[in-house]
Amino acid sequence: MVHLPPKPSVPLLLLLASLFDPSTALPHQPRAIQDQTSQVSINSPDTEPPTSSLPITLTIFSSSPGPKLCRGHVIASLTIPTPEGLGLPTTRPECYNLPAAAPAASCGTFVANKEDGCEVRLFAGWDCVEFVNLAVFMPEVRPVGGRWRSFEVRCGVEPPLEGALGRPPLEGMIEGIKRPHRR
Repeated sequence: MVHLPPKPSVPLLLLLASLFDPSTALPHQPRAIQDQTSQVSINSPDTEPPTSSLPITLTIFSSSPGPKLCRGHVIASLTIPTPEGLGLPTTRPECYNLPAAAPAASCGTFVANKEDGCEVRLFAGWDCVEFVNLAVFMPEVRPVGGRWRSFEVRCGVEPPLEGALGRPPLEGMIEGIKRPHRR
């Protein structure tokens, strides 16, 4: 007669999965913007101002952007302290070069509160020459692709007024385009 050990009441895989902290399940995200499981009301607007304050953070990676996160290893990471007080944290543009031994960056994430009004200008050359792209810091991790070797960060940028932007240049033109029939 063969004696088998008793089966555990909890599967081993479930037991191992419960040992990890769920806040670390999504890499490269500050704790304040991790997935929330609480319910929200979509019928009434929030009357309370947001209380969470995100640090002004940028992370630059060596490889291309994926569907939700950047790929590759971290080339550079920068956290800018948020100044105390009311109003936008106005800063003058400051240029940063990537390390000379590192390859050109191909992806980056730029996280901050929208109220901070931060933007980053990406440049193909050293010392912030050869402008490539402009990215706005957002309160969520969203990959921005491109190839750059230096970047310039500025905060305190006022958002443009909606009326000042004018009509979109291609508004109304899309409907007039005839598409070939597909079989």
